[in-house]
Amino acid sequence: MSHRGVVPDLTLPEAVFVLAHSPSGQRDPVWSIVEPLVGAAVLAELYLAERIELDQDGVSVLVRSPMATGDALLDGVLARMVDSGAHSPVEWLAEFAPSVIADVVERLRDREVCEPDEPRGVRWLRFDVENDIRRPTREALAASLHDGDEHARVVVLGVLLAGAGLERTVASFGAKRRLRELAADDWLAVSLRSYAGYLGHVARGTTGRAYTTGEPAVSRRRRLVYWAALILVGVGIAGVSLLRQSHHDANAKALSDRGEPVMANVVDRTDKYHRKEKVTRSKLTLTYWYADKPHRATVACMRTCPAEGDRTRIMVDASQPRVFLTEWGEFTDASPDGDMMILVGGAAITVGLMGAATLLMPGGSGPRLSHPRRR
Repeated sequence: MSHRGVVPDLTLPEAVFVLAHSPSGQRDPVWSIVEPLVGAAVLAELYLAERIELDQDGVSVLVRSPMATGDALLDGVLARMVDSGAHSPVEWLAEFAPSVIADVVERLRDREVCEPDEPRGVRWLRFDVENDIRRPTREALAASLHDGDEHARVVVLGVLLAGAGLERTVASFGAKRRLRELAADDWLAVSLRSYAGYLGHVARGTTGRAYTTGEPAVSRRRRLVYWAALILVGVGIAGVSLLRQSHHDANAKALSDRGEPVMANVVDRTDKYHRKEKVTRSKLTLTYWYADKPHRATVACMRTCPAEGDRTRIMVDASQPRVFLTEWGEFTDASPDGDMMILVGGAAITVGLMGAATLLMPGGSGPRLSHPRRR
């Protein structure tokens, strides 16, 4: 077999079963997903053989051709699919996955690959897992992904494993990330992630939503809390900025109504030189008393600027209440950072609302089946 295939010459159901065990024969900790994984591998074989396909809506698996494949396991499942009519992929996994593992184990025993060693896992028979399948598959997978050959049979195997969270058995870090990306919209990988949620609906008698995610409800609630927290942070940022801006504007209007200047102290000054404009702009912090109360304003000095510790008389432009006028020149925008913070707060609120709405929409937290690519 060429390096693009699954090595050794195991079928996909056999390969995923073997790879779900360690070189010592121990079962993988996520053993509960292996049963539907083997079932998904059967569907993958039938799909690659062009015996089945998804309907136009990507919801039901249809028999494209009832012609036998020559593989007893695949032909038995195909015959059941012909007799039963159309079902969603996850419903098919629930129907025949429990029965196919026994057939796969029997075939592997006949081929002297392994035999059951309950409850531990399997005992390998003249078979070196690392050298006979893991390393060759890892190399073939890396080569296919490097060449962009994402329709290769070994990539199909990798995507199935990624759907079950077992991609680490055959993939390096970079390959694992790519397999997860491919599994995000692969119909069989999505079905595997939906399997646990589907069984939960069966137990409750609510199987209308076949593609619910297996994600625990607590995780969904936690993410909803995160979005709500982001909304609150945005409200806080925008609200504080609006209050400060309102306070500054009220101060400026009061000074304008007074019609006479007040004295202000320059308590802080930061200079910034703009090379392109060849000017120095100073950011000043002023404190002053008005109506028997102390006030503080951060302003940008645009012309002749006082030094820290200086005093200056300030008034406001009646037509622009947020612009201070002084004997030193003009100080613009009594709250220069306010508008930007309001924008930041508004953006946080918008993102939070969009995230929360996505979670609250029916099926919003689960993956969406896409029509499969012909591999």
